[in-house]
Amino acid sequence: MRSDGPEMSVEAARAWLESSGCAVHLRHVGWFECLVSAPGERWIGCGATEREALDDALARMFPSALSRALLREAL
Repeated sequence: MRSDGPEMSVEAARAWLESSGCAVHLRHVGWFECLVSAPGERWIGCGATEREALDDALARMFPSALSRALLREAL
């Protein structure tokens, strides 16, 4: 998740999100888009790579520095 986020692979982050009840979809259309959704919620991230798109979606899911710090501790 950006520079202050947890260091985990796209696959590991995707597995963690899916085990938490979220669906994760990645697509490439000249750039990458990542859609993370759960019942009644969704976050979209964009980037030049899968990693950047997922990090962008995670940053939208966890917008504050405190929430990102708590996420890093949990992972």
